[in-house]
Amino acid sequence: MNYSKKALPNPAKPIELFGFYLFHLKKILTTSIRLRIQDPFGYKQNKVYDELLKQRDTKKNIPCFVLANGPSLNKLDPKKIRTFCSEHDAEVFCVNYFPNSEFARIAGYDHWVISDPYFFKVDQDVPLPKREILSSTFGNVKKHLRQCVYAPSKEVAKVKNKMNVPVIGFNDIEISTIFSDSINPVKPRSYISMSAYKALAIACYLGFSPIYICGFDNSYITNLGCDRENRIFRKNEHFDENAYKSSSPIQLLSYKYRSVADELISNSRLFSDLEKFNEHLILNLDVDSLTDAFRKDDSLDIYVQG
Repeated sequence: MNYSKKALPNPAKPIELFGFYLFHLKKILTTSIRLRIQDPFGYKQNKVYDELLKQRDTKKNIPCFVLANGPSLNKLDPKKIRTFCSEHDAEVFCVNYFPNSEFARIAGYDHWVISDPYFFKVDQDVPLPKREILSSTFGNVKKHLRQCVYAPSKEVAKVKNKMNVPVIGFNDIEISTIFSDSINPVKPRSYISMSAYKALAIACYLGFSPIYICGFDNSYITNLGCDRENRIFRKNEHFDENAYKSSSPIQLLSYKYRSVADELISNSRLFSDLEKFNEHLILNLDVDSLTDAFRKDDSLDIYVQG
């Protein structure tokens, strides 16, 4: 079994459970040993993450918004977000294709976090429709981004060539959640590979407080289906379909190693991994959200009327 492809083992299968733990124990040991040999005193790591290290706790007691791309974001009024930021010196984090939305144009944004592999491919390796979306995204960011871009450290050089603002690298190596709870963006992450979670980790690292989140719907489980051939599919939902023109509304999950049980177990990490962030003051602006790791708060005057 390819344990590297499973988010969590199936607890109903003891052999799989043992194999999963053993695989990840070997992985974390070999990774630690390799890093210790290559960089015994941490000098190389400090150089790679020098810009991010300089930013640690530089935003203490400054509020911010971390906006994911779930449909609940449509509950917020972008004009009111812009006004709130102006009045409270608050800042906005966004991810991936958010800059293509009308919401982004109106509300504005300060920090853009990207980890979708398409952002780091050369043009000729990207299908034409997707290439146009990427070109539009980079163009919008160059026009409207107020501060900086965050990208996986190994991809920073590729992004710098397309940007006119600082591009700062973060650690996008994933290690098993079984052996780590790290959300430090300078160290390997212990949470699932979701761009919005990486943005949240960076916001925590910079010291923002409070951190308001929205669009963290994690509603994949409610959009899950299985056809007569036992193929698993889900409906893709984003707050602005214009920002995700190349996304199919129905996504066939062609993972050969997953059953519906595996998919549901995997989706459970969308919720459990967020619990690693709850030592920070994070407030969920979507009071109807399935995400229950943080206190919910709709007291701000930032919502669409009616």
